Amino acid sequence: MKGAVRLSGQRAAVANKVASALLANFRQEAALEKEAERLAEAHIQKTPTVDRYKVVQLIKRRLAEERDFAL
Repeated sequence: MKGAVRLSGQRAAVANKVASALLANFRQEAALEKEAERLAEAHIQKTPTVDRYKVVQLIKRRLAEERDFAL
């Protein structure tokens, strides 16, 4: 099959590595989200009329860019 990826190892080992990589990525994103929430809270207390969701998303995006993390 043209362009197909062929696995050189056991399918289970490859699947475990992919699952581990995804889980690590989800954990990193959760930590990023938590930090963005914390930073947003400080900002929102100064300016309570802003949209909380937008503030969190902007902070999260900036944190991700600073850390070269793909969202």
